[in-house]
Amino acid sequence: MFLSFENLSSASSSSSTSLFGPRLGSLVCKNGVKITTPNLITPTSRGVVPHLSRDNVLRTQSISWIHVPYESFLECKPPIPTLGLSLHDLLGFRHDRHVISMSLRDLSDGREMPSNAAKYVSAWCIRGARKVTPEEYRRYTSLAKPDIVYALADVQPVASQKRLIKSVERTAEWLVQLLKPCDAEDNAQASAPSIILQMPGGQSNQARSAFAHTLIEPLHPTDVHTLKPLRLSCLDDAISGYAVDGSIEQIKASLDGLNEKKLRIAHSTTFSTLTIPPATGLSPSTGVDMIRGPHDMLDLIRDVGIDLFGAEWVIKLAQWGIALDFEFPPPQAPINSKIDSGSGTSPKIRGSKRDIGHNLYDVRYRMDCTRLLNSNSSVTCPCFTCAPSSCSSEDVIRHSRVDDPPLYDLKSPPRSRTPHTRAYIHHLLHTHEMSSYALLVGHNLAIISTFLQGVRNSLELSGGQFNAEVDKFFEYYASGEHESIYPSEVAKVEAVVEAVVAEATEGEVLLPQGSGVRDTLTGKGTGILLFDEARVCHAEVERLRGKGSLKRDREVG
Repeated sequence: MFLSFENLSSASSSSSTSLFGPRLGSLVCKNGVKITTPNLITPTSRGVVPHLSRDNVLRTQSISWIHVPYESFLECKPPIPTLGLSLHDLLGFRHDRHVISMSLRDLSDGREMPSNAAKYVSAWCIRGARKVTPEEYRRYTSLAKPDIVYALADVQPVASQKRLIKSVERTAEWLVQLLKPCDAEDNAQASAPSIILQMPGGQSNQARSAFAHTLIEPLHPTDVHTLKPLRLSCLDDAISGYAVDGSIEQIKASLDGLNEKKLRIAHSTTFSTLTIPPATGLSPSTGVDMIRGPHDMLDLIRDVGIDLFGAEWVIKLAQWGIALDFEFPPPQAPINSKIDSGSGTSPKIRGSKRDIGHNLYDVRYRMDCTRLLNSNSSVTCPCFTCAPSSCSSEDVIRHSRVDDPPLYDLKSPPRSRTPHTRAYIHHLLHTHEMSSYALLVGHNLAIISTFLQGVRNSLELSGGQFNAEVDKFFEYYASGEHESIYPSEVAKVEAVVEAVVAEATEGEVLLPQGSGVRDTLTGKGTGILLFDEARVCHAEVERLRGKGSLKRDREVG
């Protein structure tokens, strides 16, 4: 296998005696990459980290594990990754720094899809739905040469018990087909990739538990012969980790009886595609299949022992203009304590709890010439937004002798530069500059990486300190679990954000009175007021961009 995982946790007495609980781990890969867990998985779109160029990806130290959904390449026949280069070489990632995993479907895509069948899985590309057979997927994985492969799984929502049984059986059958040795004509790689299995079962805990027990049952002699030269006593022997979703109770059912020394991965359904039922106060612990922020991550670390988290929600917040600003453990200072005069505008306080970030569309940031992270924070953000630096002279691309540096500057090291400010990014967002998203993605990934580093530091200590720090974090930062995502009256999006676009107010963005906000166009909300504010602002700025400047020209005239 490409990777090996070791559970190093002794954080609490429960973690050493139970299958579930907070745990510290170390992931060692054959290419020399070492990842300590809990940690992040960075998503991609067509093999590109959203909004980040290749040089910025290399400058971002928080990116180690990169996930590539293969369905985005299926519009071509044959797909581009089958034409000779490995995913590392094709996409420009470094073998000594990055681990690449590959799945057929985008695990964060919650859109409705055509039903799967026994002989194929439905995938989505820019030209519509595509049918991929298990044999085709096995060939794609052998030619693309990813480090880690997600096995095919039939995890579509089902409405009947019969269909649920089929989904469980198909997932096991597709796993066996993926494990079969490749033909010589498939140009298989010498070292097989590690396999992550997405656990099926839907909303049924019984089906999830039954599938888990299927993995640890002794293999039938026919399957043993089929899988030669692999020496497996059960299917679980071939798996390096499990990708889980659903509520905490459902996740525990999926992991029931399985090897606790294997990876546990949680991907989240993106906000824009998730359909939330008409209820309030929902969180992963009560049934919503999504990770909305650090509170949900802490829940899953503490109650389940998740090792790796998909960072889809982090990038989505950057697209909505949110700059994250929080730390773990939380600050010792009271929530209502005054922020230093040089640290700029503090996050909003809602119901005695502080927001986890800043909505930079808000007009109160238009003159805020401070860095994204408050200066009185105990952590330092290492991202290229808060700590930019110039390139060394040797790294500059020179097109002629005119571009040659002075003689005294030939060996100059990279120089630190002034951090990008909130006012600058506020301006970029309102003028539709793409660099605003790049700056926010780099910052948000660094903040989550620093947050998880704080979690790992806490897990290294004994005496149950981690659980106490989690409780303090929940008391200090607003999670949104008490916000209603379906208020009785919702103002129009245009009325909410006209003040932002025209900068007609002197203070905060004016929102309708009530317990929450939702997008009136889609009828969906996140349940966190900060996110909904930013989402509404982003939607209105994009709407005005589409309408052009005619309206503003008429108003000026």
